[in-house]
Amino acid sequence: MSNGRLVIEHYGPGEIVTELDFMEATSQRVVEITSGDFSKGGEFPVGAPYASMPSGVDLMEWVILDLDKGGKEFLQSRVYERFGIKYLGGIPQIGCCLNTTKEVKDLADCQDLIIRDFGLKGELCAKMGITVTYVPFTECYLAMSTGVIEGTNMLHDMIMDMSFYEVAPYVILPDTVPYLGAGTWVNLEAFNELPDDLKLLVEDGFELWSYVFARDQIYKDKASLAKFVELGGNINYFPDEDVAKIKSLAVEVWEEAAAKDPISAEFIAMYKDYMIGLGYELPT
Repeated sequence: MSNGRLVIEHYGPGEIVTELDFMEATSQRVVEITSGDFSKGGEFPVGAPYASMPSGVDLMEWVILDLDKGGKEFLQSRVYERFGIKYLGGIPQIGCCLNTTKEVKDLADCQDLIIRDFGLKGELCAKMGITVTYVPFTECYLAMSTGVIEGTNMLHDMIMDMSFYEVAPYVILPDTVPYLGAGTWVNLEAFNELPDDLKLLVEDGFELWSYVFARDQIYKDKASLAKFVELGGNINYFPDEDVAKIKSLAVEVWEEAAAKDPISAEFIAMYKDYMIGLGYELPT
């Protein structure tokens, strides 16, 4: 789009900084642009509802909140500006489900199950009785095949792309989170050094790509699960009473995050109002 004027050198997790330190690295201009999971944002207030809840706001509804209904502006002005970061917006990934080496049919089977997770969705899993530990993403396959962990809380397409189905042939739905909140951030000093036309290209180009990516994720969602079953995977579903319980636990995660800092509290209130406007009923 820039006819070669904008060149980005891409590095993977761990090549410059760890996948848990990207936000600080962007703030300090160790890197100039980065993408990652909101839950890995270090100590930055990130807006707890990006963890959502089972059967809650879906991928496109989240994109609408982020890009059209004030979410992006709120996070930029209240969170990232003071750290010297420009938030471009969310990367709308489909939801994460428990993908395990042993069969899980209900919440009772989750007790003491060892999975790889982190952040707010990891806190939800811990409330479900799961033992949560962190393993670098590139080591998950080996960790599951050797019994170090018994599963992950993972995107459907990643289960297939990373061949996790070979060592973890069980999935249970609905997703613990109906979308995985990820985003893209730019060091503000680096952004401000760009000519005005490239600034516009970066901002508008990202938003255009975001909606295209969202549509692709919607397709990949069902296609990935169908391929999982075709290759011998087994899908179970939490009973309705367990889904209701997990939703209530998700609200507890929000409330605990809200109590930690006023910015998250503000964003949670905005998010709840948005959900109610869409017709969702929030557990109490």
